Amino acid sequence: MRQLLTGLIRGNYCNYRIEHLDCAFNVLNPCGCAFGGGGGGGRSCVFELACVREALDAVLFKTCLFFDSKGCFNLVISLLSADVFKNDQNPPPFLISFFFLDWDGVFFLCFGLCFLSDLLFILYIIIYKMNLRFLNSRKLINIIEMASQLILQIYHRDNFMVEIKEDKSPLTEADKKANEYICNQLTSLYPEIPIISEENKNEDYEYRSKYEFAWLIDPLDGTKEFISRNGEFTVNIGLIHLGVPVAGFVNIPCTGITYWAIKGCGAWKKNYNEEDSVMIEPRGGDDGGRRKKKIVLASRSHMNDETVEYISKLGGEVELVNVGSSIKLMWIADNKADIYPRLAPTMEWDTCASDAILRELGGGCQIYFKEIKMGVGGGVKYLVYNKESLLNPSFIAQID
Repeated sequence: MRQLLTGLIRGNYCNYRIEHLDCAFNVLNPCGCAFGGGGGGGRSCVFELACVREALDAVLFKTCLFFDSKGCFNLVISLLSADVFKNDQNPPPFLISFFFLDWDGVFFLCFGLCFLSDLLFILYIIIYKMNLRFLNSRKLINIIEMASQLILQIYHRDNFMVEIKEDKSPLTEADKKANEYICNQLTSLYPEIPIISEENKNEDYEYRSKYEFAWLIDPLDGTKEFISRNGEFTVNIGLIHLGVPVAGFVNIPCTGITYWAIKGCGAWKKNYNEEDSVMIEPRGGDDGGRRKKKIVLASRSHMNDETVEYISKLGGEVELVNVGSSIKLMWIADNKADIYPRLAPTMEWDTCASDAILRELGGGCQIYFKEIKMGVGGGVKYLVYNKESLLNPSFIAQID
C-alpha cells in the first residue's frame, strides 16, 4: 500500500484507478474522518496528496474518464485539510503554487477545477459530436444507394402489391423492403441513435422528447409517383440533433443521383456509377446565381388555392413547374429552381434530409407565417423536428 501511494505522488500513477484510492482511503482512514486531522497522522496526508494528484490528472488530462462531482468534493476536502501541507515534506512540484493560497483561494481553485471538468466534457460534445465526425458518409451513401436498388427491382416489375394505410395513403412492397433494409443498416452502424420512420410504429413523445440525436427516414417519398411510374420519387435519410437537421441524404432512384450534406462539411452530389462526390457550389455572384425568370416549384399531388394565391403575389416573371417528392427541394439545392412554397401538410420525414442539405447551402425550409406573408413583422424561423406532432407547418423552401 505504501508503494502504491508513493507511486501516486511520484507520478507513477497511470495504472491506478479511483477504486484503488477508495481502497487506500478505507485502509488509512477506517473511521471515515473526512479532514484527516485525527488518527491518520502523516499517512493520511500521503493519501490526501494522492487524491489531489489523481483528481488534478483526471480534470486536466482526462486519464480518468469517470471523475465526477464526488471526486471533486473529495478534492476540496483534501485541500482544505491542514495535513496536506503540514505533514508532507516533499510535495509534488505542481502543488508548490498552493502554498501561496489561503483556504478561500484553495476552495475557489477547486471549484474552478470542477467547472473545468464539466467544461471539457461540454467541449468534447461540441467538438466531436457537433462536428459529426462519427458519421461515415461513404457507408451512409452506400446504404441509401442499396435501398434505391431494392426499390428499383420492384419498380420494374410488371405488378407489385399496393396497400392502403389507416391515413388513406398508399403503401407498397418497396416501402416496406427499403424501410427494413435502412433501419437494419442504421441500427447496426449507429445502435445508439433511435429511428423515426414513416413506416415504423414510433415512440410516444414522452419518450421521443429525450432523444439527442435521431434519424428521420422516408424510405420511399412519393409513393403515388412510384405507383404511377413517373420516376419522381426519392429515398430520404435525415439526422437531427436536438430538433435541428444536421445531416441529410436524398437519393433519386431513377437517376441514380444522391444529394447529401453533413453540417459544416458542405453539400455534395454523387452519381451511382461514380466513386466520388462533387461539391455543390453555393450560389454566388451579384445576383446570387438567380435567373431573371423565377422558377417556382409546386407539388404534383398537393396543389391548392392558397399556394396558387401565394405564387400569384410573387411578382416578376414566374415559371411554374410541377414535380413530385423531395426532388423539388433537390432542384433548389442544385440551382435548377428558386422557390418551393408548401402550404399544405407534410410530415417531418418528408423534409428533414432535404432541409439539412438546403441549410448547408445557406437556405432551408422556412416556416410560413401569415404575418410574414402580409409583409409585417416576424423573423425567419425554420422547421423544427421531433416535435410532439410530427406534422410540419406550412413552409417556404428556398436558398437566401
